[in-house]
Amino acid sequence: MTASLLDLSPADLPPEGLLLLACARARPGAADCARVRQLAAAPLDWGLLLRLAQRNGVVGLVFQALQVAGAPHTPADVMARLRAEATAHAQHGLRQVGELVRLAAALEAAGIPLIVLKGPVLAALAYESLALRSSVDLDILVHRRDLPRAVDLLRQRGYELVEQVGPPQVEAYLNAQHHFSLARGELLVELHHELRERYFSYHSGVAELWARATPVTVGGRALPALGYADQLITLCFHGLRHCWERLAWICDIAELLRQERDVDWPALLAGLRARGAERMLLLGLFLAHTLLDAPVPPALLARAAADPALPGLARDVLRGLVAPEPPERGLLASARFHLRARERLRDRLRYTVLLTFSPTMGDWSLAALPRPLAFLYYLIRPLRLAWSYGAGRIKAARRGSRPGQGT
Repeated sequence: MTASLLDLSPADLPPEGLLLLACARARPGAADCARVRQLAAAPLDWGLLLRLAQRNGVVGLVFQALQVAGAPHTPADVMARLRAEATAHAQHGLRQVGELVRLAAALEAAGIPLIVLKGPVLAALAYESLALRSSVDLDILVHRRDLPRAVDLLRQRGYELVEQVGPPQVEAYLNAQHHFSLARGELLVELHHELRERYFSYHSGVAELWARATPVTVGGRALPALGYADQLITLCFHGLRHCWERLAWICDIAELLRQERDVDWPALLAGLRARGAERMLLLGLFLAHTLLDAPVPPALLARAAADPALPGLARDVLRGLVAPEPPERGLLASARFHLRARERLRDRLRYTVLLTFSPTMGDWSLAALPRPLAFLYYLIRPLRLAWSYGAGRIKAARRGSRPGQGT
């Protein structure tokens, strides 16, 4: 890790955090293993390392690194716990692969085109192992026109909608949100018609993503996935959307970069710069390079070094990743982070307006308005935010609770 680029002091990087970063490699080499053994020999709070690995979604990577490195100072009970959790993640991944293959076949048989996002496809593409990357849900992109049929197909297969949106509100809901969630037991599927909420848009259009889709073999079946450059872009913005709260998201980018595919980086950056999204991509690449030594073209690193906002954003991310307790990040803190990651004033203004007026499930659940009155949800949203972060904040402080939950 190139800590000097972030101007960090030793206090910013506890030994457990350093070991966590050293283990976050899908294919550790001899130098990586030597680094792991060195760090594992120091006095450590192994319970904290376990918690950091779990919180950051890298249990499989940490287990593999300690096992391959042959770190003799690792307590046996820690290795047993890591082995058990890594095995459970791998088994869940296999169940997800089986279900994904079945769902893809059913959707294609119904004449519904799809693109598989992240999940097992990314595990196969970047890690070549289901045991090294765990995922909570299966993300599938379909055309907006096909979304109702896709939802019906999954419901016929035993899935239930998570969002409780009645028929009169569906159209307005889809105008404000980008997916439906459906659950069946431990399986969760998100059917997307866009990749992000409108206030966090970044790509030039979904149609271009479909045109660049490429097959990836998972479970013996070729499944349509995003093209390599689109994968990188989407992962960078997914991580940013969640304020980079998990090291696993940075590992995804690092492992893709290690494949060294041909990318027209100048054209890619120019396109993102025209949409005010260059900084968001550079932040993801900068984190992957600085924390995990991922290969990034020198021209991009120079571009990142010239951006005065990136080091501060990266420092905030790193401190959150290795902190003993996860930082509490409500709507306002997340919004501040997102705004710092946008380089143009007009994009910050657009983000603020859309974040303020785009309804969420918290707003939809307040009232089931008929279709002619659905526009009122766009008024309910700012009123509810004003209550949560205004009068509600004062009352919550008096009660000793945190305001703004579920916003």
